[in-house]
Amino acid sequence: MWDAASLGLGLPLPAGPLAGPGPVLLVVAGARSAFGLALGALGLRFRDVFLVTNVAGSVLLLVTGAAAPRETPPWRRAALDTM
Repeated sequence: MWDAASLGLGLPLPAGPLAGPGPVLLVVAGARSAFGLALGALGLRFRDVFLVTNVAGSVLLLVTGAAAPRETPPWRRAALDTM
């Protein structure tokens, strides 16, 4: 079975392995949409869009662990957990 990407690129990719991440991609798309709508609502409320998006981006960096890898010292991990 072929999907549109494999037909367009001429790659022999079966659809079986691509079906697994489908539900995860739907959840991620919904979460990103909800986050964008929340930022838009905050931007309408506070009228300072740059402040809202910068604070949201900074919080995401700290909360998701993108700014600090898992091999962080215990004191740094404790500081991030308190936020």
